[in-house]
Amino acid sequence: MADAIPGYQQGEPASEELGPLIAEFKEETAGVPRAVGLALGSAGVLLLTAKMLFDLHPFFAVLGIFWIGLGFLMAGLARGLKKNRLLVYAEGLLQIKKDDAQACLWRDVQNILVSERREYASGLGYAVHYDCSLQHHDGAATNVDAVTMKPHILGLIRERWQMSTGATP
Repeated sequence: MADAIPGYQQGEPASEELGPLIAEFKEETAGVPRAVGLALGSAGVLLLTAKMLFDLHPFFAVLGIFWIGLGFLMAGLARGLKKNRLLVYAEGLLQIKKDDAQACLWRDVQNILVSERREYASGLGYAVHYDCSLQHHDGAATNVDAVTMKPHILGLIRERWQMSTGATP
């Protein structure tokens, strides 16, 4: 299993130590930059084509090249986000960000801290963001940020930690 995970380092706990895989979560927000990148790139190509076919101001050529470049940048961002994964095992979790893997065993975790941020527009709440941090027995902390945190992911992390260590919330 460890050989199949890109970015998995030999110094990390072996998959046998993490136990069986319970759930895998992939970054869900990678589609937005990809769509924006494709739209900007297409608009840039259209502007360059229009500049070549019609007698338009030279500014449109510059704008088209800029949009194509920005489109490639957004597509690259989406490709990087798509690689992010969070693997929850019976005895720990493994988060993969691009090509870097970081494992954390439940027996090393003393507490799980979750913070909630709400965004408001015109007095109405429209977005809730969760941050999760694993506090270790030695005082170190690990931020779980490979994927966008959702309540069901947080619930599974807390449930697996409690089941593995017998801890109470």
